Formats: sequence, structure tokens, C-alpha cells
Amino acid sequence: MSDLIAALLADFDLLPFYRDRVRLLSRHARDLAGTAEFAELLAELSAGNRVQREMALFMATVAGHRPVIEAALTDPDQSLRSAAVTAWLRDDARTADELWEWLADAPANLRRKAFRVLRADRLSTLADGVIDRVRARYGDVEAASLLPTCGGETVRRQLPVLGHAVGNWAALGRWHPDPVLSWVDDQLREAGPDGERCWWRYGPGIWAAARRLPEKVLDLLEAHAPGTHLPGDLTSYGVLADVDPHRVLALLTAPDRADWTSRGRLPRALLRRFALLDVDDLAELARRLRVDRAGTALPVLLNAVAPRHRERLYDAAYEGAEQSLGMLSDQVLDVLPHRRRVVEAQRMLGLAEARADERVTLRLTAFLPWEQAQPALAAGTRAAEADDRAYAYRLLVGCAPRSRDAAAVTGSVEFLRRLRNEQDPVRRQALDALARVNPLLVDAAAVEALDQIVTDATQARDGSGPTRDALKRLAVNVLQCHTDTPELSRWAQRTLGRLFGDDRLPSLYGLHRQLRRGQEEQFFAAVRDWVVAAVARGGHGPLFAVAEGLGPRAWRLPELQEMLENSINAGNVSGVLSRAVTLWLDDPKTRPARVEQVLRWDTSTVTIPRVWDTLCVSRTDLLDLVIGDEPPAGRFLAAGPRWVPGHAYGLQRWLPRHLRRYAELLKRIANDAGAAEHTRAGAIRQAAHLPDAGRPIVDRYLGSPNTVLAEAALHALVWAGRPAEALPFLLSYADDDKARVAIYSVGSAAAMLAPSELGPLLAAALDGAKVTSRKEILRLAARFAVPGADDLLLAHWHRPGQHRDVRAAIVSSARQHLASAQSWQILTEAVAGGREDALAVLAADPYAVAEEHRLRYGALVTACCLSPDAVVARAAWAALLRWGRWTPEADEAALTRLTDLADRDTWQVVAAALVTLTELGRGAPVLRRLLPRLVELDRADDDGDPEHDRAARRRIEHLVHVLTTGRRWPVTEATSALLVELGGELMRHEDHVDSGARLMLHPALRTPDLLLPVLDDLAARLRDRPAAVVGIGGRLQASVSLEQGWDAGTVLAVGRELAGRANFASGRFAVALAVGGARDGWPAPWRSLVLRLRRHELADVRAAAFGVDLTA
Repeated sequence: MSDLIAALLADFDLLPFYRDRVRLLSRHARDLAGTAEFAELLAELSAGNRVQREMALFMATVAGHRPVIEAALTDPDQSLRSAAVTAWLRDDARTADELWEWLADAPANLRRKAFRVLRADRLSTLADGVIDRVRARYGDVEAASLLPTCGGETVRRQLPVLGHAVGNWAALGRWHPDPVLSWVDDQLREAGPDGERCWWRYGPGIWAAARRLPEKVLDLLEAHAPGTHLPGDLTSYGVLADVDPHRVLALLTAPDRADWTSRGRLPRALLRRFALLDVDDLAELARRLRVDRAGTALPVLLNAVAPRHRERLYDAAYEGAEQSLGMLSDQVLDVLPHRRRVVEAQRMLGLAEARADERVTLRLTAFLPWEQAQPALAAGTRAAEADDRAYAYRLLVGCAPRSRDAAAVTGSVEFLRRLRNEQDPVRRQALDALARVNPLLVDAAAVEALDQIVTDATQARDGSGPTRDALKRLAVNVLQCHTDTPELSRWAQRTLGRLFGDDRLPSLYGLHRQLRRGQEEQFFAAVRDWVVAAVARGGHGPLFAVAEGLGPRAWRLPELQEMLENSINAGNVSGVLSRAVTLWLDDPKTRPARVEQVLRWDTSTVTIPRVWDTLCVSRTDLLDLVIGDEPPAGRFLAAGPRWVPGHAYGLQRWLPRHLRRYAELLKRIANDAGAAEHTRAGAIRQAAHLPDAGRPIVDRYLGSPNTVLAEAALHALVWAGRPAEALPFLLSYADDDKARVAIYSVGSAAAMLAPSELGPLLAAALDGAKVTSRKEILRLAARFAVPGADDLLLAHWHRPGQHRDVRAAIVSSARQHLASAQSWQILTEAVAGGREDALAVLAADPYAVAEEHRLRYGALVTACCLSPDAVVARAAWAALLRWGRWTPEADEAALTRLTDLADRDTWQVVAAALVTLTELGRGAPVLRRLLPRLVELDRADDDGDPEHDRAARRRIEHLVHVLTTGRRWPVTEATSALLVELGGELMRHEDHVDSGARLMLHPALRTPDLLLPVLDDLAARLRDRPAAVVGIGGRLQASVSLEQGWDAGTVLAVGRELAGRANFASGRFAVALAVGGARDGWPAPWRSLVLRLRRHELADVRAAAFGVDLTA
């Protein structure tokens, strides 16, 4: 070893901090760069152990010495190879051809590392130059991972062929918003009714792109968003509302989205953006939110707008609704202006519902002015039941701040003096309400009463934690807002002192987020005496509670830190010491220096996690104290076996002597036959992560007769360096009982080998391997694109007697490589093969298959639909729900299946698939032929099958059900005309009138213009079928009652028109439509319609109208 290296290593070894050692190497590299001496230094270090090679690589990187960096690309240590890849790629002179020459046979883990470096450094020129070659060699998925790094034109060119393989749409949308949005627009246009799946798949990319191109995302939503709801998380719409809130509002208030909007929870941030709009613009949204069943949506919107606009927006929300008998929620009343709140409260107090319930009366009284409400609320606090008194106290305390008058709040506080003789449940409710009062309304005049309340609560024998917590919150709030009011700030400090005056600790969780900047000093001053007194008595709980509650603010309080330091003494028990040490080391800035004091006081404190973590990461120089020749000893370690850390962090920062010593300790544990097996196994696994020194420990136990230790060594082997040596050894267990562990580790080892090395090893291991081993080995061959992987898969696919699980694994691997002719041969043969083979084919997601292959793959799915195996057929028709766009031959197959009454296993899933095809615009011809055929089959049924009653009829009913239930059809003339046509066809047959009427009604429920003509048509067809009229009327009534998208004016006009018809069907339909008035509280026009129907000339219509409750 040269003198220069010896001196460098000596200096390196003496430095206590890792950062100082790095600076030392950097300084030497810069000073010696370009000299012959430097080249000799690097050459000698590169020939040394792992630590010396790392030093050489670091210095070469600093000095830009390319030969050493390039040599490190083949270093046996994986971490050094990874670091070399980073340094090599950051060389500005690197070309795409040089990069590809290395990538062509680079291990998978290093390719991933290279792609991450390219992306982090935005090396788009290199990425552009290799992406086509990466795709050709390693497949679509790996090429797609490069897309975010590429330039915009490359992304635009590659998305059509790689879009299915993109895994990180968010990154791609963030870096290339325009190409992504343009491509998604094309996909949505082609998908049509199936577009919702596109929104789910590409959503992360769309919302990432929205931050840079919000207008284009709005265009996308307006053109392609689902009709009944908006895609994605509504929190993502904030950036869109920043640009154009009117367009976002229009999307939310679209008529077909009325149900969804009324049920949704609009984010407050989005509502705050809407609040900047004019009230007239928000009126429609307010009307939608008004019908929210939870009653919370409208108050949030009202609260978001300026107070001066709330009354007008409230009126707009209830425009056209009858409010004279309506009850408002507390949330709505709370956000209304004071005058309007009082008017509404007085109105509701006059309703029978309020008069019948004392609690409702009290609740509404609390919204009156303080002077009017106080007597009644005070009377409520004298109720016999504690629950009733607690309820009244809460209302009374909540009433006062609504006046925005400090005198009223003071009056409520004075009234709380009566809590002295109350039970704690009552006191708790009252004080919790007081803690929620705006502290700005608390006046100095209330101090005396507040002092008494605090004294009574803290002295009460039945006092509870929640009560004390309420007082703590009140004191902190007052301290936060009244620093300039001495009387109140002193009261807050006195209160905190009283709360901390005994052994009961109030919760201080989150205190550091409640105090203003600098108020931690006032808080600590208030509780200091209590903390000091507790520590003097040997109680450290208050000290720790204050330190934890103040969080990072505690670091800025020298006296508190001193008290924590003083708690670290031999007189305290280990639990107190551990907690004190942890809190004293909480500040990252002082932690490295303080940990040395702690460790020199008692080396056994290394067992405290924060101490050990600090040694591993920043104070590696202190490791000699705990893993040196002298073992740690003290309060935290019992006499007996030597302590050895179970896990170590940041081993790359340790000095060679520390690594060697740690390896010796781990070896001692692993060799200790008296230690628990799991402890010994843990030592073996940890040893694998020690450079150089750990490998012998692992090797020793690879052939151990102890199964636990041998399997631990197998698991650890791949991390012990030199994967080229580890992989053959692991593969040798492919036919052994230990295969479950060895093969599990093979994947990690395989990722570290070049494909050219990996292929022969995997192929050789297949002979004689167990089923589980063969499955995994074949998957790895395909996953890592070893040369000849396609031929290998095909050969084992044709292997006689191949196990079904292995065949399924081959099919799954073939699905990932559809550019290969061998893969298509395997998939085609699988369709006609066993059940497991076909099911593996059907597991494919169409959006994960390249667009150029989807039609061909869809043909495989269609072939499975005709399988004689019922399990495969059911799975295939279920898959057709996803594959419908790419299965043009499935229409005839559906017709064949549904008219085959002998098929009693798959017909229901076939019906669902046919509806999907119809939604895609393809199923109409099949339905036109299918329903008449089923009607004929039903007519020919002689009721002679005891197992399946009226099979054809059941299929008709099921088809009608799936066509009309749980689906929001696109409101197009074609689909509406189709359902009306099909319904009319069924109604020609008297035994299928109910089903036909249901089909005819369905489009009318979605299209207001169709409502009157369809109902008139139904009334004429059902003139002699009263039972069918009742059924249709029930469906119509349910739709009107539950769905919010109905246009009230249209429904009312149709109802009036039908009410004038002198037939039962029209009258019953009119009654069903009249129920829509309940949503708006029965305004006069709707009430008049019901009253008119109660005077209808037909008694059955009158009876139905009398069944409508006008108070509901």
C-alpha cells in the first residue's frame, strides 16, 4: 500500500462524521485531479476491498475520471454498480449509442436505475435516442417507463403504441401535458359509452396535466365526461375552477348529474372558489345541494360566500319550493344572517312539529336573540334529567355568541357559575360548548366568573379528563387571541397552572399547532411551577407531557431542555430514563452532540432506538463504544449475553473496522447454539448486508441441517453480494423442499444479472424442477426478456404432461409479449385447451393490451364464449363486459346462447354482455331478433319442465331488468327509439305487456320530451290492464321521488295534461308525477294538482290521490 493511500485511510478513519469523510475525499480528488499520482491512487484503491473501491468511485466521480467509473459498472457489489451508473450517465459527453451499447445487456435493476437517473436529470436527448431500441429489446412496459423522460415529440409519437403500458400516468401528464391530453381525447372519442374506463385508467395523467393546461382538461370534460357524474376526485377540480369557475359550475349542475351532485360532498376549497361568483350563477348549484339528504352540503356553500350574499343565495336555493312548513337544519341556520336566522327560527317555532317536542323547541329557541332566548334556555337547565340539563346548557352557551355581543357571552359565562353543584356529564357538555365559543367574544368582565368555573371544575370530585381538556382548550384559545389583554392572558395562565396543579394530566396533544408564534414561553411560564413541583416529588409525567405537547417548540425552551437533561440520572427508573433521553434527543440539530453525552454516561442507552439510529447515521465514530471490545453495560442491559443490535442502518457510512467488528458480533450470535432460532436467523439475514465481511457468515449456514437457519441463509444469499454466484446456487434447490425459499429469492438475484448470463441459468434449472419452481422460472425468463425466452415458453408449453399450473403461468407470460408469434401460438392453443389455460387467456385487461392487438385478442375472448365448458363460457361472457368494443363476432354468439333454452348456466351473464354491446351501439339488431324469438319459444312452452319454469319468459324478464335497472343510458335518440320499439313489440303479446311497458317507460324517465307521448301511448295500450298500470305507476312514482334530474316544470305540465284524461291509466300516471311536489315542500301548483286528482271522475284515481300525503 502506498504512503499516500495509507495516509488517506488513516485520516479517513479518524474523522467522526460521515460528511467530514466525504469532504476529505472531495478535497483530495480536486487537488490531485489530472495527475499521474491520482491515476495510481485510483488504480490501487479500485483493487482493494469494497470500502476502498467505493472511495475510488467517489473520487473519480468528483474529478470526472471516466475509466474508473466505467470499470465500476461491472463491480461485483451491486450498490457500487448502481452508483457507477449514476456517475456514468451524468457525463455530459455520453451519447445515446453508448448508452444503448450498455443497456443492450444490462441487468434489469441497473436498467431501472439508469431510467431513474435519466428522468431525474431530464436527459431527454438520451431517452429519445434509445426508447425505440428499448422497446424492441425489452418490451413495451420498459419502454413506457422512459416516456416521461423523453421530449414532447417523442411522447406524441410513442403514445399510440405504448399508451397501454404506461404505469405512471401522473409523471407523464406532469411533464408532457399536451401530448397526454391530446391522446386521451382520441381514446375517449373512440371509446364512446365505454369512456368511463378511460377516465379511471388515465385519470392520474389528466389531473397532473390540469395544473399546466387546465383549459384543455375542461374541454375534455365538456366533451367526454360521463353524463351522470364527473370523473376523478373533486379536489382535483380546484385548479380548473381557478381558471374558469363558470365552466366547472356548468359541469356540476348539468341536469343529468343532479342526483350525483346532490349526494356528493363538494370540497370546501372548490366552494370557496365558487363563492367569488355572482349569486345568480350559484343559484342552480344551491338548488342541487338543497336536497342533500344529510343536510350539510348547502350550509357549506352558504358559509363559503360573503355574509352579505347568503340570504339572497338561500332564497335562490329554495326558489319555487314551499317553505312555510319546512324545518331547517342547525347548520343552515348557523350560516344565515342574524336577522333572517331569527325570522326562520320564529317561523319554525310556530309549527306543530316544534310545539310537539320540547327539545326541538329549545333547539330553535337558541337561534333567537339572546334576550329572548335566555329565559327559556335557563329554564331548560333546571330539568329533572341530567341529559336534558346538559342539552340546555349546551344550547344556552351556543346561543350567546350568535349575537356577536361580548356582553351576551359574559352573561352566559355568569350563568355557568351554577355548574358548581352539577354532575360532571352536565359540566362537561357546558364547558365543551364554552371552549367552542369564538375567543374574541370573551371579555375581561367574564374573568371572575371564569375563575370560579375553573376552580369548581378542578375541585369537583367527579371531574373527568374531557372536562379538563375543555378547560385547557378554552385557556389556550384565550391565550392565543388576547395577548394584549392582561386580565384575560393572566386568567389563561392561571387556568393552565390550576389544570396542571395535581396528578391528573389534561391532554396536550397538538398544543404546538394551537399556540401562536412565541406563546410557548407564556404557556411554559404558566405550568413551570407545577412541572418543577412534580419533578421534585419524583413525578416526570407532567414534564414529558409538556415536552411532547409543545413538540418542536420545546426545542426553543432552554429551561425545559435543562429539566429533560437533569431527568437523565441514575436515580430514575429505566422507563423515565428512556423517555427523557428520547425527548432530549428530539431536536435534530443538537442530537449528534447530545447523544455522545448520553452514551458516555451509560453505554446501555444504545438500546434506546433514537440513540442507536443516531450512531448508525451521523455519529459512527461512537460505534466503538458499543460494538468494540468492551460491551455496553448499564441500566438498560441485564447481566448475561452480550447485546448486539438486531438491525443496523446506513452501513455504507460505517468505517471498515466497524463493519468487521459488527460482523464478528453477528457471527457470534449465529454460532450461539443456546440462542433462540429466530435470533440466530436474524443475525444471518443482517450479516448479508455487510460488505465483504458478511458473505462468509451466510455461506456457512447454506447447508445447515437446521431448517430455520438454512432457509434464513438462502433468503439472505442474494443480498450478500456477487449475484452471479448466488443465482446458480439458489436454482440448484428448484427440485428441493427448500424451493419455496430459494425460488422466492431467485427473482431478486435474476434482476442483478445480465440477460445473456441469466438465460442459460434459467433454462438449465427447468429440468427436474418442481411445479412451483418451473412456474417462477418461466415467468422470470419472460419478465427479464432473456434471449430465446419466447422459444423457451413455447417448448415448455408443448412439453407432454406439463402441469396445468405451469401452463397457466406460460399463458400469463405470453399475454405480456404479444409482439411474439410464439405468444400468439400459445394463446390460440390455450383457448382450445384445458379450463385453466382458457381462464388465463381471459384474465387480460383490454387496456393493458396494445391497441394493434386488441381485435385479435378479442377474437380469442369470443372463441371462449362458445366453449362447451360452462365455467369458461361464463368467464368469457363476463370478460366481454370489458372486451365488447373488440369482439365484433360476439353478437351472433349472444343470440345463439340466449335462444338455447338448454343452456342453464351462462345465459344471465350473456344477457349482461348483450346489454354492454347495446350500449356500445352494436346490440340493437340482436335484440330485435332475440325478443320475438324468445316470445315464440315462450308461447310454445307447455309448462312441462319441472326444473325450469318458463325458461324463455324468465330470459325476457331478465333482459328487461338489466336494460332498465342500474344503468344510465346515454340520452340519444337511437337508444330511446330502440327501447320504445322493443317495448312496443313486447306489448303486442298480452302475456308480456308488463315487460314491454317497462321498456317503453325507461327512456321517458331520462328524456323529458318523451314523457307525455310515451305515457299517452302506454295509457292507450294498458286501457284494459289495470294491474300493469299500477306497476308502471309505481316505477314512475319512485323515479320522480328519488331522482333530482327531473325538470319540475315539464313534470308538472305533463301531470296536469294527464289529469284531464278520463281514463284510469292517465289518472294513475298523473298521481305518480304529482308526488314530485314533495321535494319542494308542496308548492301551490303541485298541491292544486293533487287536489284536482282527488276530484277525478274515476274512484281508483281518487283513491290513489288520497294516498299522497301533502304534509310529507
